Amino acid sequence: MSLLRRRKPGSVARAGGVVALMLLLAACATGPKYGPDSPVTTLVVPVERLAYPPLLPKLNLTAGIHYPESFRSAAAMAGGGDSPRYRYELGAAAVALFDQHAAAMFARPVELPSIPGPAVGGVGVDVVLVPRFEPRATGFMLGVDVLAPDGASVARSETVVTTSAAPDDPAAPKDATAASTAAAPAPGTALSQGTARDVAMSLVATAAGDVATTLVLSPELARWADARGLAWQWPGSAVGDGPAAPPTGVTLMVCMGLRACSANEGTVAVGEALRRLDPSIAVVAVEDLRRAVYPWTGRVLLTDAQVAEWLHRPAVAARAGVAGVRYLAIAESLHTWKEDHGLMLYGLGLVGLAWETTHESALLRVFDLAAAVDAGDVKHQREDVTFLMPAYLIPLPIPIPRSGPVMAEVVAKQLLPLVRPAR
Repeated sequence: MSLLRRRKPGSVARAGGVVALMLLLAACATGPKYGPDSPVTTLVVPVERLAYPPLLPKLNLTAGIHYPESFRSAAAMAGGGDSPRYRYELGAAAVALFDQHAAAMFARPVELPSIPGPAVGGVGVDVVLVPRFEPRATGFMLGVDVLAPDGASVARSETVVTTSAAPDDPAAPKDATAASTAAAPAPGTALSQGTARDVAMSLVATAAGDVATTLVLSPELARWADARGLAWQWPGSAVGDGPAAPPTGVTLMVCMGLRACSANEGTVAVGEALRRLDPSIAVVAVEDLRRAVYPWTGRVLLTDAQVAEWLHRPAVAARAGVAGVRYLAIAESLHTWKEDHGLMLYGLGLVGLAWETTHESALLRVFDLAAAVDAGDVKHQREDVTFLMPAYLIPLPIPIPRSGPVMAEVVAKQLLPLVRPAR
Protein backbone atom coordinates (compact mmCIF):
# COMPACT_ATOMS: atom_id res chain seq x y z
CA MET A 1 0.00 0.00 0.00
CA SER A 2 1.27 3.42 -0.83
CA LEU A 3 -0.13 6.71 0.33
CA LEU A 4 0.76 9.35 -2.24
CA ARG A 5 2.97 11.99 -0.75
CA ARG A 6 2.04 15.62 -0.82
CA ARG A 7 4.49 17.80 -2.69
CA LYS A 8 5.68 20.96 -1.11
CA PRO A 9 4.44 24.08 -2.87
CA GLY A 10 6.88 25.10 -5.56
CA SER A 11 6.82 28.58 -6.93
CA VAL A 12 7.01 29.49 -10.57
CA ALA A 13 7.78 33.00 -9.37
CA ARG A 14 10.12 33.06 -6.42
CA ALA A 15 11.18 36.41 -4.93
CA GLY A 16 14.83 35.40 -5.05
CA GLY A 17 14.84 34.12 -8.65
CA VAL A 18 18.05 33.49 -10.55
CA VAL A 19 19.54 36.95 -10.41
CA ALA A 20 22.30 38.69 -12.27
CA LEU A 21 24.48 38.38 -9.23
CA MET A 22 24.70 34.62 -9.19
CA LEU A 23 27.64 36.19 -7.57
CA LEU A 24 30.63 36.17 -9.85
CA LEU A 25 29.36 32.95 -11.43
CA ALA A 26 26.61 34.66 -13.39
CA ALA A 27 26.27 35.09 -17.13
CA CYS A 28 25.86 32.53 -19.84
CA ALA A 29 29.08 31.99 -21.78
CA THR A 30 30.50 29.40 -24.10
CA GLY A 31 34.21 29.76 -23.47
CA PRO A 32 36.76 27.04 -22.71
CA LYS A 33 36.51 24.78 -19.68
CA TYR A 34 38.70 25.48 -16.69
CA GLY A 35 39.95 22.97 -14.14
CA PRO A 36 41.42 23.16 -10.64
CA ASP A 37 44.92 23.62 -12.02
CA SER A 38 44.05 26.42 -14.43
CA PRO A 39 45.85 29.73 -13.96
CA VAL A 40 44.19 32.58 -12.12
CA THR A 41 43.08 35.46 -14.32
CA THR A 42 43.55 38.92 -12.79
CA LEU A 43 40.99 41.55 -13.76
CA VAL A 44 40.95 45.18 -12.72
CA VAL A 45 37.39 46.31 -11.98
CA PRO A 46 36.95 49.68 -13.71
CA VAL A 47 36.12 52.91 -11.93
CA GLU A 48 32.59 53.91 -12.93
CA ARG A 49 29.98 56.43 -11.94
CA LEU A 50 26.53 55.20 -11.03
CA ALA A 51 23.70 55.89 -13.45
CA TYR A 52 22.16 58.21 -10.83
CA PRO A 53 23.57 59.71 -7.63
CA PRO A 54 22.70 57.42 -4.70
CA LEU A 55 19.21 58.26 -3.42
CA LEU A 56 20.14 58.95 0.18
CA PRO A 57 19.38 61.55 2.85
CA LYS A 58 22.12 63.92 3.96
CA LEU A 59 23.61 65.03 7.28
CA ASN A 60 24.84 68.62 7.40
CA LEU A 61 28.32 67.60 8.50
CA THR A 62 31.89 67.72 7.33
CA ALA A 63 32.84 64.06 6.98
CA GLY A 64 36.46 63.02 6.75
CA ILE A 65 37.12 59.79 4.85
CA HIS A 66 40.28 57.77 5.42
CA TYR A 67 40.88 54.93 2.98
CA PRO A 68 43.31 52.40 4.51
CA GLU A 69 45.81 50.81 2.13
CA SER A 70 44.04 47.48 2.64
CA PHE A 71 40.92 49.09 1.15
CA ARG A 72 42.69 50.82 -1.73
CA SER A 73 44.34 47.54 -2.72
CA ALA A 74 41.25 45.39 -2.13
CA ALA A 75 41.13 42.17 -4.14
CA ALA A 76 38.83 39.16 -4.08
CA MET A 77 39.00 35.67 -5.54
CA ALA A 78 36.11 34.03 -7.38
CA GLY A 79 35.70 30.39 -8.27
CA GLY A 80 37.53 27.31 -7.15
CA GLY A 81 37.83 23.63 -7.85
CA ASP A 82 36.51 23.01 -11.35
CA SER A 83 35.05 26.54 -11.61
CA PRO A 84 36.73 29.46 -13.38
CA ARG A 85 39.06 31.35 -11.09
CA TYR A 86 39.55 35.10 -11.12
CA ARG A 87 41.35 37.62 -8.97
CA TYR A 88 39.38 40.85 -8.99
CA GLU A 89 41.26 44.02 -8.12
CA LEU A 90 38.43 46.04 -6.58
CA GLY A 91 40.19 48.82 -4.68
CA ALA A 92 39.90 51.74 -7.12
CA ALA A 93 36.28 50.89 -7.95
CA ALA A 94 35.37 50.60 -4.26
CA VAL A 95 36.98 53.97 -3.45
CA ALA A 96 35.08 55.65 -6.29
CA LEU A 97 31.78 54.15 -5.10
CA PHE A 98 32.35 55.19 -1.49
CA ASP A 99 33.18 58.71 -2.67
CA GLN A 100 29.82 58.86 -4.47
CA HIS A 101 27.91 57.58 -1.45
CA ALA A 102 29.70 59.95 0.93
CA ALA A 103 28.87 62.91 -1.32
CA ALA A 104 25.20 61.91 -1.17
CA MET A 105 25.16 61.38 2.61
CA PHE A 106 27.26 64.24 3.96
CA ALA A 107 27.28 67.94 3.14
CA ARG A 108 31.07 68.26 2.99
CA PRO A 109 33.08 65.07 2.44
CA VAL A 110 36.87 65.45 2.56
CA GLU A 111 39.64 62.85 2.37
CA LEU A 112 41.97 62.36 5.33
CA PRO A 113 45.51 60.97 5.08
CA SER A 114 45.18 59.22 8.46
CA ILE A 115 42.69 58.45 11.21
CA PRO A 116 42.61 61.20 13.85
CA GLY A 117 42.89 60.17 17.49
CA PRO A 118 42.55 61.73 20.95
CA ALA A 119 45.87 63.56 20.59
CA VAL A 120 45.02 64.95 17.16
CA GLY A 121 43.23 68.26 17.05
CA GLY A 122 42.08 70.71 14.41
CA VAL A 123 41.27 68.11 11.79
CA GLY A 124 38.27 70.22 10.75
CA VAL A 125 35.78 67.40 10.45
CA ASP A 126 32.66 66.51 12.41
CA VAL A 127 32.81 62.78 11.78
CA VAL A 128 35.30 60.30 10.32
CA LEU A 129 34.50 57.41 7.98
CA VAL A 130 36.92 54.50 7.67
CA PRO A 131 35.88 52.02 4.94
CA ARG A 132 36.92 48.41 5.54
CA PHE A 133 37.52 45.46 3.25
CA GLU A 134 38.25 41.86 4.20
CA PRO A 135 38.67 39.04 1.67
CA ARG A 136 36.83 35.83 2.47
CA ALA A 137 37.27 32.34 1.12
CA THR A 138 34.08 32.66 -0.94
CA GLY A 139 33.71 36.42 -1.26
CA PHE A 140 34.47 39.53 0.75
CA MET A 141 33.26 41.81 3.53
CA LEU A 142 32.70 45.48 2.83
CA GLY A 143 32.00 47.89 5.66
CA VAL A 144 32.61 51.27 7.22
CA ASP A 145 33.40 52.49 10.72
CA VAL A 146 31.96 55.86 11.72
CA LEU A 147 34.12 57.61 14.28
CA ALA A 148 34.03 60.84 16.22
CA PRO A 149 36.99 63.20 15.54
CA ASP A 150 38.71 61.87 18.67
CA GLY A 151 38.49 58.30 17.37
CA ALA A 152 35.55 57.16 19.51
CA SER A 153 33.19 54.74 17.78
CA VAL A 154 29.84 56.13 16.65
CA ALA A 155 28.41 53.42 14.40
CA ARG A 156 29.41 50.54 12.16
CA SER A 157 27.92 49.06 9.00
CA GLU A 158 29.08 46.03 7.04
CA THR A 159 27.88 43.42 4.60
CA VAL A 160 29.28 40.12 3.35
CA VAL A 161 29.11 39.19 -0.31
CA THR A 162 29.63 35.58 -1.37
CA THR A 163 30.74 34.25 -4.73
CA SER A 164 28.07 31.55 -4.84
CA ALA A 165 24.47 31.27 -3.67
CA ALA A 166 21.46 29.04 -4.18
CA PRO A 167 19.46 30.22 -7.22
CA ASP A 168 16.29 30.64 -5.15
CA ASP A 169 17.96 32.29 -2.16
CA PRO A 170 16.05 35.54 -1.50
CA ALA A 171 19.14 36.89 0.22
CA ALA A 172 21.19 36.72 -2.95
CA PRO A 173 22.19 40.29 -3.87
CA LYS A 174 20.44 41.90 -6.80
CA ASP A 175 22.31 43.73 -9.50
CA ALA A 176 22.15 47.42 -8.67
CA THR A 177 23.59 48.67 -11.93
CA ALA A 178 23.21 46.14 -14.73
CA ALA A 179 20.00 45.86 -16.70
CA SER A 180 20.21 42.18 -17.55
CA THR A 181 19.80 38.97 -15.59
CA ALA A 182 21.39 35.67 -16.46
CA ALA A 183 21.55 32.08 -15.28
CA ALA A 184 24.72 30.53 -13.93
CA PRO A 185 26.97 28.89 -16.51
CA ALA A 186 27.93 25.24 -16.40
CA PRO A 187 30.64 24.52 -13.80
CA GLY A 188 34.05 25.25 -15.19
CA THR A 189 32.85 27.54 -17.98
CA ALA A 190 35.00 30.62 -18.52
CA LEU A 191 33.32 33.99 -18.37
CA SER A 192 34.30 36.64 -20.85
CA GLN A 193 36.52 39.24 -19.23
CA GLY A 194 34.01 41.98 -19.99
CA THR A 195 31.18 40.03 -18.36
CA ALA A 196 33.35 39.17 -15.37
CA ARG A 197 34.23 42.83 -14.82
CA ASP A 198 30.58 43.86 -15.10
CA VAL A 199 29.49 41.26 -12.56
CA ALA A 200 32.27 42.22 -10.16
CA MET A 201 31.35 45.90 -10.46
CA SER A 202 27.75 45.00 -9.66
CA LEU A 203 28.90 43.10 -6.61
CA VAL A 204 30.84 46.07 -5.27
CA ALA A 205 27.98 48.47 -6.03
CA THR A 206 25.51 46.18 -4.28
CA ALA A 207 27.73 45.86 -1.23
CA ALA A 208 28.44 49.60 -1.04
CA GLY A 209 24.72 50.33 -1.35
CA ASP A 210 23.92 47.90 1.45
CA VAL A 211 26.49 49.55 3.71
CA ALA A 212 25.12 53.04 2.99
CA THR A 213 21.49 51.98 3.47
CA THR A 214 22.27 50.30 6.78
CA LEU A 215 24.11 53.41 7.93
CA VAL A 216 21.13 55.63 7.13
CA LEU A 217 18.93 53.28 9.17
CA SER A 218 21.44 52.98 12.03
CA PRO A 219 19.86 53.95 15.38
CA GLU A 220 23.34 54.60 16.82
CA LEU A 221 24.18 57.18 14.18
CA ALA A 222 20.71 58.72 14.48
CA ARG A 223 21.12 59.14 18.26
CA TRP A 224 24.60 60.60 17.83
CA ALA A 225 23.32 63.12 15.27
CA ASP A 226 20.25 63.96 17.35
CA ALA A 227 22.45 64.79 20.35
CA ARG A 228 24.05 67.44 18.12
CA GLY A 229 20.77 68.82 16.83
CA LEU A 230 21.10 67.08 13.46
CA ALA A 231 18.92 64.70 11.49
CA TRP A 232 18.94 63.07 8.08
CA GLN A 233 17.49 65.45 5.49
CA TRP A 234 15.94 63.96 2.37
CA PRO A 235 16.01 66.01 -0.82
CA GLY A 236 12.69 67.26 -2.11
CA SER A 237 13.56 66.18 -5.63
CA ALA A 238 16.11 63.57 -6.59
CA VAL A 239 17.15 64.57 -10.11
CA GLY A 240 16.53 68.11 -11.32
CA ASP A 241 12.83 68.87 -11.56
CA GLY A 242 11.89 65.38 -12.69
CA PRO A 243 10.23 64.49 -16.00
CA ALA A 244 8.46 67.17 -18.00
CA ALA A 245 5.22 65.17 -18.00
CA PRO A 246 3.90 63.24 -14.99
CA PRO A 247 4.93 59.59 -15.17
CA THR A 248 2.27 56.94 -15.70
CA GLY A 249 4.28 53.70 -15.73
CA VAL A 250 3.94 50.73 -13.41
CA THR A 251 6.63 48.41 -12.12
CA LEU A 252 5.70 44.93 -10.95
CA MET A 253 8.12 43.26 -8.57
CA VAL A 254 8.33 40.57 -5.94
CA CYS A 255 9.83 41.42 -2.55
CA MET A 256 9.19 41.78 1.16
CA GLY A 257 10.42 44.80 3.06
CA LEU A 258 11.90 46.25 -0.16
CA ARG A 259 14.52 43.49 0.03
CA ALA A 260 15.87 41.74 -3.08
CA CYS A 261 13.13 43.18 -5.27
CA SER A 262 13.03 41.37 -8.60
CA ALA A 263 10.95 40.30 -11.56
CA ASN A 264 9.99 36.70 -12.22
CA GLU A 265 7.71 34.59 -14.40
CA GLY A 266 4.63 35.75 -12.55
CA THR A 267 5.28 39.49 -12.75
CA VAL A 268 6.35 39.24 -16.38
CA ALA A 269 3.14 37.35 -17.27
CA VAL A 270 0.98 39.90 -15.43
CA GLY A 271 2.78 42.76 -17.19
CA GLU A 272 2.16 41.19 -20.59
CA ALA A 273 -1.51 40.60 -19.75
CA LEU A 274 -1.80 44.20 -18.57
CA ARG A 275 -0.46 45.49 -21.88
CA ARG A 276 -2.88 43.28 -23.79
CA LEU A 277 -5.76 44.80 -21.83
CA ASP A 278 -4.53 48.35 -22.42
CA PRO A 279 -1.61 48.91 -24.81
CA SER A 280 -1.20 52.45 -23.47
CA ILE A 281 -0.05 51.11 -20.08
CA ALA A 282 3.71 51.49 -19.68
CA VAL A 283 5.22 48.55 -17.79
CA VAL A 284 8.67 49.64 -16.59
CA ALA A 285 11.28 46.96 -15.96
CA VAL A 286 12.35 46.36 -12.37
CA GLU A 287 15.98 46.95 -13.34
CA ASP A 288 15.16 50.47 -14.53
CA LEU A 289 13.47 51.30 -11.23
CA ARG A 290 16.28 49.74 -9.21
CA ARG A 291 18.90 51.85 -10.96
CA ALA A 292 16.84 54.99 -10.33
CA VAL A 293 16.23 54.40 -6.61
CA TYR A 294 19.61 52.76 -5.85
CA PRO A 295 20.69 51.77 -3.22
CA TRP A 296 17.18 50.84 -2.07
CA THR A 297 15.47 47.55 -3.06
CA GLY A 298 18.79 45.76 -2.43
CA ARG A 299 19.56 43.28 0.33
CA VAL A 300 18.62 45.39 3.36
CA LEU A 301 15.31 44.36 4.93
CA LEU A 302 13.09 47.27 5.96
CA THR A 303 10.32 47.15 8.54
CA ASP A 304 6.73 47.83 7.46
CA ALA A 305 6.98 51.31 8.99
CA GLN A 306 10.23 52.03 7.14
CA VAL A 307 8.73 50.84 3.85
CA ALA A 308 5.68 53.08 4.31
CA GLU A 309 7.90 56.05 5.14
CA TRP A 310 10.08 55.38 2.09
CA LEU A 311 7.10 55.12 -0.26
CA HIS A 312 5.76 58.49 0.88
CA ARG A 313 8.99 60.42 0.33
CA PRO A 314 8.86 63.03 -2.47
CA ALA A 315 12.47 62.21 -3.39
CA VAL A 316 11.51 58.59 -4.08
CA ALA A 317 8.56 59.64 -6.24
CA ALA A 318 10.76 62.11 -8.14
CA ARG A 319 13.52 59.59 -8.80
CA ALA A 320 11.07 56.84 -9.78
CA GLY A 321 9.43 59.37 -12.08
CA VAL A 322 12.70 59.83 -13.94
CA ALA A 323 12.46 56.12 -14.79
CA GLY A 324 8.84 56.65 -15.86
CA VAL A 325 7.35 54.92 -12.81
CA ARG A 326 4.28 56.18 -10.98
CA TYR A 327 2.86 52.95 -9.60
CA LEU A 328 4.58 50.17 -7.69
CA ALA A 329 2.80 46.81 -7.67
CA ILE A 330 4.64 44.82 -5.01
CA ALA A 331 3.78 41.14 -5.03
CA GLU A 332 3.94 39.47 -1.64
CA SER A 333 2.61 36.30 -3.25
CA LEU A 334 2.36 35.39 -6.92
CA HIS A 335 2.83 31.70 -7.55
CA THR A 336 1.34 28.41 -8.68
CA TRP A 337 1.93 24.96 -7.23
CA LYS A 338 0.60 21.43 -7.56
CA GLU A 339 -0.49 18.99 -4.85
CA ASP A 340 -0.97 15.23 -5.06
CA HIS A 341 -3.75 13.34 -3.27
CA GLY A 342 -5.12 9.83 -3.16
CA LEU A 343 -4.53 6.25 -2.11
CA MET A 344 -3.30 3.33 -4.19
CA LEU A 345 -3.32 -0.33 -3.13
CA TYR A 346 -0.75 -2.62 -4.68
CA GLY A 347 -1.53 -6.31 -5.26
CA LEU A 348 -2.00 -8.11 -8.52
CA GLY A 349 -2.53 -4.64 -9.90
CA LEU A 350 -3.33 -1.15 -8.77
CA VAL A 351 -6.59 -0.30 -7.07
CA GLY A 352 -7.44 3.19 -5.87
CA LEU A 353 -7.80 6.77 -6.86
CA ALA A 354 -5.28 9.58 -7.20
CA TRP A 355 -5.71 13.15 -8.25
CA GLU A 356 -3.77 16.36 -8.53
CA THR A 357 -4.88 19.87 -7.66
CA THR A 358 -3.33 23.06 -9.01
CA HIS A 359 -3.26 26.06 -6.67
CA GLU A 360 -2.88 29.73 -7.53
CA SER A 361 -2.19 32.49 -5.04
CA ALA A 362 -1.66 36.21 -5.64
CA LEU A 363 -1.45 39.22 -3.34
CA LEU A 364 -0.17 42.53 -4.73
CA ARG A 365 0.00 45.85 -2.91
CA VAL A 366 -0.26 48.81 -5.26
CA PHE A 367 1.13 52.23 -4.32
CA ASP A 368 0.71 55.49 -6.24
CA LEU A 369 4.00 57.33 -5.75
CA ALA A 370 2.82 60.55 -7.40
CA ALA A 371 -0.20 60.88 -5.09
CA ALA A 372 1.62 59.25 -2.14
CA VAL A 373 -1.34 56.96 -1.41
CA ASP A 374 -2.11 53.25 -1.38
CA ALA A 375 -3.94 52.58 -4.63
CA GLY A 376 -5.37 49.27 -3.45
CA ASP A 377 -4.71 45.54 -3.30
CA VAL A 378 -5.06 42.72 -5.81
CA LYS A 379 -6.02 39.31 -4.41
CA HIS A 380 -6.55 35.98 -6.12
CA GLN A 381 -6.95 32.41 -4.89
CA ARG A 382 -7.91 29.40 -7.00
CA GLU A 383 -7.81 25.62 -6.73
CA ASP A 384 -8.68 23.15 -9.50
CA VAL A 385 -8.42 19.40 -9.98
CA THR A 386 -6.17 19.11 -13.04
CA PHE A 387 -5.37 15.41 -13.10
CA LEU A 388 -7.32 12.29 -12.16
CA MET A 389 -6.11 8.70 -12.11
CA PRO A 390 -8.54 5.95 -11.10
CA ALA A 391 -7.06 2.46 -11.03
CA TYR A 392 -8.56 -1.01 -11.09
CA LEU A 393 -5.77 -3.42 -11.95
CA ILE A 394 -4.35 -0.83 -14.32
CA PRO A 395 -4.18 2.99 -13.85
CA LEU A 396 -6.19 5.25 -16.12
CA PRO A 397 -4.61 8.74 -16.20
CA ILE A 398 -7.10 11.47 -17.10
CA PRO A 399 -5.77 15.03 -17.61
CA ILE A 400 -8.42 17.64 -16.83
CA PRO A 401 -8.04 20.92 -18.73
CA ARG A 402 -8.50 24.05 -16.64
CA SER A 403 -11.35 26.33 -17.55
CA GLY A 404 -11.39 30.08 -17.32
CA PRO A 405 -8.57 32.62 -17.61
CA VAL A 406 -5.06 31.98 -16.32
CA MET A 407 -3.89 33.70 -13.15
CA ALA A 408 -1.97 36.45 -14.94
CA GLU A 409 -5.11 37.57 -16.77
CA VAL A 410 -7.22 37.55 -13.60
CA VAL A 411 -4.61 39.58 -11.72
CA ALA A 412 -4.14 42.00 -14.62
CA LYS A 413 -7.89 42.73 -14.80
CA GLN A 414 -7.94 43.63 -11.12
CA LEU A 415 -4.74 45.64 -11.44
CA LEU A 416 -5.76 47.67 -14.50
CA PRO A 417 -8.10 50.19 -12.78
CA LEU A 418 -5.54 50.75 -10.03
CA VAL A 419 -2.71 51.74 -12.38
CA ARG A 420 -4.64 53.59 -15.09
CA PRO A 421 -4.77 57.33 -14.34
CA ALA A 422 -8.10 59.08 -14.78
CA ARG A 423 -8.61 60.31 -18.34
